[in-house]
Amino acid sequence: MGEVTMGDVPVQGEPLALDLVNTTFVRGGLRGRVVDALCEPEALHDWLAAHRTELGVTGLECPAGVSVGEPELRRFQELRQALREALTAETSGTTWPDAAVRHINRAAHGATRWRELSASAPTGSVEVWSTKDWATAALARVAESGVALLSGEQRDALRACRAPGCILFFVQSGPARQWCSSGCGNRVRVARHANRAKITVDDSG
Repeated sequence: MGEVTMGDVPVQGEPLALDLVNTTFVRGGLRGRVVDALCEPEALHDWLAAHRTELGVTGLECPAGVSVGEPELRRFQELRQALREALTAETSGTTWPDAAVRHINRAAHGATRWRELSASAPTGSVEVWSTKDWATAALARVAESGVALLSGEQRDALRACRAPGCILFFVQSGPARQWCSSGCGNRVRVARHANRAKITVDDSG
């Protein structure tokens, strides 16, 4: 079906943890296939660049001239899987898997940050990280997002899309939002209409 890019991801603009998890999605509806928009280092570079504002620290996105390799990609893929397992458990009302919890926590405390006074800074303080490794710091910010979602104010609004074949997650912003995207909502409505039409035909026969 062609190359998958970040622009193909159906749902974007959710909290960091969900945006990472949602880079794996189903293309083609119920009879479609699972595809991965984060399957090569260049894709991770693009994802980090697109989320530099949410990451919140200048330089955390992979800057020009810094290589994103397979080790960094593998770390983000592993965190994505752990987050997916925890989110799946949360939205289905079961206990978070221990291994997923350990993995998320380990990523979250892989890099800490604090503010220090700085006479040279315009605001009088600067943010300092415990590591100079941008990938570790970025990974920690995404893991922190997952921790906040699974334990904070948005926990009750976490949703797994209920459209047949969909594997995406979202934070429900209001009662009117029932699906992860308008595409899923449209597919559900079409399927319902087709099912009603079939029942009518069966009943008339």
